[in-house]
Amino acid sequence: MTRYLYFFLGFTSLVLAVIGIILPGVPGIPFILMSGYFFSLSSEKWMRKLQENRYTGVVFKRIRIKGSNPWFIFFVLSQFIVSMIVLERLLIHDRYYSTLFYLLVLGLCAGLFFLLRKFSK
Repeated sequence: MTRYLYFFLGFTSLVLAVIGIILPGVPGIPFILMSGYFFSLSSEKWMRKLQENRYTGVVFKRIRIKGSNPWFIFFVLSQFIVSMIVLERLLIHDRYYSTLFYLLVLGLCAGLFFLLRKFSK
């Protein structure tokens, strides 16, 4: 059951990564990392496809090379935070939902930091 949940989360984050690549202002790299993490827990076949892909494989290769560099982790996290703040300012105008959105972004940043540290080793 949890394997299917991880596969669903991996596929959802992969769709969000494609949307992030197409739309300006939405980050793609963090969602590629999340999909890689979820696919590594659910399906080895999809993880291999993700690493061998022409577009997403580049992200994993760069993280293996530059992942231990703290400035690279800072760059990816700051890119994610800035794009999420811009997205919130454009779409959400209620204070309650803005607070919930920022809590979600904080949780995603913590998860992204964990994924960057995991993939860099």
